[in-house]
Amino acid sequence: MRFFLIFLLFFIQINMSAQGLSYQVISREKINNILREKHSLVTSTYINNYNSCFVTIFKDGTALMAPPILGGDEGIFFLDVKSMEEMVTSKKYPVKGIGTFWEKEKDNIEKINSNIHFYRDRLSEILNTELVFDNNSEYLCKVSKLINETLDKRKKNNNIKEYVSIYIAELIRQKYNGRWGLFIEYTFNNYYIPYIISEDKSCDVIGSVLNELELAKYMPLNIEAIVIEAGKKFYKYDKKRYILLE
Repeated sequence: MRFFLIFLLFFIQINMSAQGLSYQVISREKINNILREKHSLVTSTYINNYNSCFVTIFKDGTALMAPPILGGDEGIFFLDVKSMEEMVTSKKYPVKGIGTFWEKEKDNIEKINSNIHFYRDRLSEILNTELVFDNNSEYLCKVSKLINETLDKRKKNNNIKEYVSIYIAELIRQKYNGRWGLFIEYTFNNYYIPYIISEDKSCDVIGSVLNELELAKYMPLNIEAIVIEAGKKFYKYDKKRYILLE
């Protein structure tokens, strides 16, 4: 086993040199193998402030970055610390993402306060109607019915649940005079989950609505009830983990 680990490490470094690369993206299994083989050569370890990745530096000048917990299945092995530091400064990492909707929509979510209508229009297309943001009881009943009918058709995944959650989140924001906040999901390339912030408290509206949409398999979605109930779900939050949008 030890011979295999030594050979694996040697192969990785030779392969990188042959390609003129200063780093290589590797699997979590290879990360563990390298840490096991080179544990006696560790000079320092720390957690990167930006994305909570685990950094290990070895006596031979190489370095390793491993993803945070639940932050993906790939890491990066560097031939030298300087190359790692340059990548850390750039805040751009050549690893596969987790593949969630929120990760793919990162650029739009970062500006959700100014482009919320973009998501409203996407949902409008799916529901084949022109939606507006209106907390009127009769109107919300109508929209709830449309959403329930569309969910019942069980179409191929078109991200309707995510669009519905964002639409309802904006209704909640308006209802409680809140602001958009972005909860930071730590991966190599961080992405964000929208929250609503009001009076120093946050509400996980996306999570709440997605849970309700799962229950919609058994009972109809009621947007007005969700908006009213959200008023009881604002809690103190760790401001270090959020970005507040104006």
